[in-house]
Amino acid sequence: MDRSKIQLSAEEIKLVNNSAWILTKQAIIQKVCLLFGDLSEQLQVEWAQQHFTLSTPSPKISKGELYESLPWVVLDYPRIFSKEDVFAVRCFFWWANYFSITLHLKGKYRAMFAGNLPGIHLLTNDDWFVSTKGDEFSFNLSAGEYQPVDGTKGQVEMQGAFLKMTKRIPLEDWDRVADIMLEVFQQWMQSAAVI
Repeated sequence: MDRSKIQLSAEEIKLVNNSAWILTKQAIIQKVCLLFGDLSEQLQVEWAQQHFTLSTPSPKISKGELYESLPWVVLDYPRIFSKEDVFAVRCFFWWANYFSITLHLKGKYRAMFAGNLPGIHLLTNDDWFVSTKGDEFSFNLSAGEYQPVDGTKGQVEMQGAFLKMTKRIPLEDWDRVADIMLEVFQQWMQSAAVI
């Protein structure tokens, strides 16, 4: 065994002797889970107010350490996933990157709902992305599956087996992220009167 590959650098030695940074990281992840727990209650109220005939399982919050090597937290609600059909809204926190909220449609839900969405041409800032091809469960907005949306800069590809519309929210907007996500969710649900 080449022991040089398992030796720690001076910076790694400093970190392994410092519990504060890992405890702070754990506290931040816990706060994201609490934020998403509160948001899930608001999303359920909004869903109920829309009087949808479509039933959905309860919200689900998941977390992990290694989405492209970084910690993450996800809130899924509504969450209807099958091989052919998907109707889901995913709120996502990705350490050192961003928050995002994604509407994910596939199959019959894409056919029913996508035509009622607000026009892509109205999304005129760098915080909106669309994905219709590639890995439908990729949430890395800089991956090749996503096209940034800017209503003044050309056509966005809307054809494909699925449609994901995503709003990116900078981590610096922590204090407003739940309000932003709720507002986006409300806009989407008001467009979803067909379900």
